[in-house]
Amino acid sequence: MKTRILILGFLLVFKLNFGQQWSEWRTFTGMDCNSNVAYQVKMVELFDLNYQVHLYFRVRNDNSKTISYTFALLDGRGKTHFEDWHQTNPGETTEFVHKMNGKYIKTFRINNAVFTSTKQPVCQ
Repeated sequence: MKTRILILGFLLVFKLNFGQQWSEWRTFTGMDCNSNVAYQVKMVELFDLNYQVHLYFRVRNDNSKTISYTFALLDGRGKTHFEDWHQTNPGETTEFVHKMNGKYIKTFRINNAVFTSTKQPVCQ
C-alpha cells in the first residue's frame, strides 16, 4: 500500500513540475511579411495513467483587426494528424492545447491566415 501511495505521489509531482518552458515569441512560419502575429510553443510530457504529450500554443495578434487561421500538426513525414480553426482578436493572445498519447508530432503549420472581417490574407 505504501508503495502505491509513493508511486502516485511521484507521478503527481512529475506531472506538475516537469516540462519545457515557453519558447521565444516567433512570427508565423512561412510568412515573408510583417504580419504582426507571433506564437509561442511549449511541450509537456507526462504520465497520467498513461504516457501523454501536451502541446501548448499561444498566438498573439498585434494587428488592428481580428485574424482567423487553421493550425495543423504534422508528423516527421509531413502528414497532418490534426487541424483546427482559431480566431485571435486585436491586441489579444489566444491559448490552446493539443493532447496526444505519443510524441509523433514534429512540426506544425499555420494555414489560411486571414483578417476575419474582410477574408483578405494577413500576408499578400
